[in-house]
Amino acid sequence: MDGRFVTAFILPESWEILGYKLKPFSLRHQMTLLATENPMMGEDVTKVSPADLIMLLRVCSMDDPFIALGNPSWKDKWRLTKMEMDVPYFLRTMIQVSDYIRQCSSTPKTYTKEDGVTQFKKENIPNLLSLVTSLMARMHMSQKEAWGCTLGQAVWYLTAYSVSEGADIKILTTDEEEKAESDREFLVRMQKQALAEHKERMRNR
Repeated sequence: MDGRFVTAFILPESWEILGYKLKPFSLRHQMTLLATENPMMGEDVTKVSPADLIMLLRVCSMDDPFIALGNPSWKDKWRLTKMEMDVPYFLRTMIQVSDYIRQCSSTPKTYTKEDGVTQFKKENIPNLLSLVTSLMARMHMSQKEAWGCTLGQAVWYLTAYSVSEGADIKILTTDEEEKAESDREFLVRMQKQALAEHKERMRNR
């Protein structure tokens, strides 16, 4: 079975980081963090601060993101101070958070021609809204169910739906990927061996 599929759907009910019990990282969590410009949603992790991690942990541990955006508790302040004073502790926490997001964002690896999972994306429509709208329209999910999906689950659902509708999408499973990598390594070894034998023959002439 595809390891990325298993990762997307066999998720813990919650994660615990710094004492926060996190829910699966949903599309609503992602939207909230993007709206507040949390750097953990960007590509440059050097911009992430302890305060950014605390905010992410608050958002992902609460049912209502608006509560998370309120005043921090004394525990929040204590955790923030600890990360500010202990850089290795802060970095370990950031790795834990990154791994949590990665697990919930395990999407299929696909290759396609014109049709496929990207067909529901429209210009100027936010990607997250496109995902939620497609889940509601195609999978008949409620608004709450759609926003509660993780990115990995949403893309897997819509990819499967697109394939069932005839889209020319091929999924590269983790097993196939490992076999392809093994085959590439074998070919590289054979090429090196053939080159070495050729050089040896040239020297013996």
